[in-house]
Amino acid sequence: MCFAIPAAGRIHVDPERLRGGSYEHKELESSHDPEWLRKVCVQLQERRFAVLQLPWQIEQLYEALLDPRAYPPLVAEGDLARQRSKEASTNAALLPEDFNNFAAQWAKVCETICQTVTCELLRQLKPGFDGKGQHQSRGMLRVSYNSTAGHHYDNSFVTFMGAGNVRGALQFSGISPRPLGCDQADALDEFVPCEDFMSEAERDDAGICFLLFLGVRVASPLDSLYRPLLHRVEYAEPVAKRINAIYFLRDYSMGEVPADSTHLEIHAFNNTIV
Repeated sequence: MCFAIPAAGRIHVDPERLRGGSYEHKELESSHDPEWLRKVCVQLQERRFAVLQLPWQIEQLYEALLDPRAYPPLVAEGDLARQRSKEASTNAALLPEDFNNFAAQWAKVCETICQTVTCELLRQLKPGFDGKGQHQSRGMLRVSYNSTAGHHYDNSFVTFMGAGNVRGALQFSGISPRPLGCDQADALDEFVPCEDFMSEAERDDAGICFLLFLGVRVASPLDSLYRPLLHRVEYAEPVAKRINAIYFLRDYSMGEVPADSTHLEIHAFNNTIV
């Protein structure tokens, strides 16, 4: 499907250079756009999501979470996952240590980006908010393993993710750009693979396209400037292992001292396992 896409491109961001980046990466080589935050806001206004590119060394953290070999049977096997979902609060101890390390580092990357974007949005939208002080936030890193999701807006300030390892499964709706030759009203009701909303340059560049969009805690579908993104996850069966890692910034404020936390959740076969 062909789209009339506004001028867009991947926005290069190095989380190490952002406020609060404290995870470990040695000899990190990357490009960083000093105007990345302004460009994110422009893309959010134009099409409700922004496309980011991270240094390849940091991409590897995300890729590690999409590796099916990282998951024990309690996640990877459908019948066992459904059985173990009743013990979700205790299953975390059964995850491999390497997985927990990758998840913690990736959560910190996501947290750093989402805090910075949320701070700027509140500065623009909330009277009296000056963005001074220390970030205080609560987030969730959710691994979705062979799970679908009906159409919804996220209950978050900001959501950050890749498209996952199955093309076309993450689908957007309710936004421009519209398909060329299609009536705008029809296009707004249609769910389309997220890849089809990206420009040719965004799809063809090397590396992973990371997506950032807004939830209902900072935006409303009725707002004129920033709006949340209506989306769903749907794919044809059978798919052996469809995996994605999604970060939600659930709560955010400023305070005198930094305070943040991230909750890990693994959702497998439409059941919460961890």
